[in-house]
Parts: sequence; C-alpha cells; structure tokens
Amino acid sequence: MNTHRPTPHAALAFSIAVALAACVATASAQTPAAAPPPVVLAKPNCGEKPDHPGALGSDNQKRNWRKAANEYLECFNKHVVEQRALAQRYQDAVNALIDEYNAAVKEMQAAIDAAAAK
Repeated sequence: MNTHRPTPHAALAFSIAVALAACVATASAQTPAAAPPPVVLAKPNCGEKPDHPGALGSDNQKRNWRKAANEYLECFNKHVVEQRALAQRYQDAVNALIDEYNAAVKEMQAAIDAAAAK
C-alpha cells in the first residue's frame, strides 16, 4: 500500500490554488456594474423667455423686449459661469486624488524595490 501524504507546502499551495479558483469563478460570475445615471443639472431660474413683439411692435415694446431679453440671457450666462466654477472645483479635487494615488503607488513600488534589494 502506497499512501502518499502531501508536504505542508504542497497542501498550502493546493489550498491557495483552490481559493484563487473560487475567487476567479466568483469574479467572473458577477454582473458588471450598472452605468451611473446621467448627470442632470438644475435649470436656471430665469423666468419665461420673452416673446419678440414682431415687426409690427411699437418702439416701446421692442425696447422693453431688448431689456427683458438681455436680462434673460444674463441670467443664463450667470448660471453657466456658476456651473463651470463648480465643475472646476470637482476637477481640482479629482486631480488631487490622482496625485495622492500616484504618490502612494510610487511609495509602495519603492518599498517593493527596497525589499527585493535586500
């Protein structure tokens, strides 16, 4: 009778292989993450778009329309500037996170290199 008992290293290697196979099977069985919902920005509160009085409108109606149209467009422009500033703040925060991530990767790689040199 030939009973073969695996060495502790072989048993450990087998256990690791089984665990890795289970992880790979679990990872491949997972469904991909759903796409995030689209970003919907709040509409500016600029009131109703003024209606042009037309060619038959009086000078006073046309002057009032120009004033109302300029106020309406100025409101939209202000909203665009505010949204761009907000987007820039988010971009700056993301860039700071990327810099922190890159620094961590360099530090970890340096630790790996230092350990390998010993």
